Amino acid sequence: MPSSQAPAGVELASGSALPDGGARLAAGFIHSAVIVEHFDEYWLFGLFFVIVACLQFLWGAWAYWNPLRHVLLIGALGNAALVAIWTISLHQRPAVRS
Repeated sequence: MPSSQAPAGVELASGSALPDGGARLAAGFIHSAVIVEHFDEYWLFGLFFVIVACLQFLWGAWAYWNPLRHVLLIGALGNAALVAIWTISLHQRPAVRS
């Protein structure tokens, strides 16, 4: 169970860590479910999905056990980076086929 006390000077997030951590864990499961398909397309795509899924699992657990504002901010920035990469990849999809 996560600690309900933060060190002096550190603010706990206001109850959003559990749903956000759970959503990130779910996203990790979704990304891990399509790893093989992405490896079949190109090995670098598969590796990217392995890394993303692992980071989402780790972050989800971290957010659950340490519901601090900076932890949630790191997750939000990571999620924004993934959305940006996904958006760019939609418009500049490399022609890689094995």
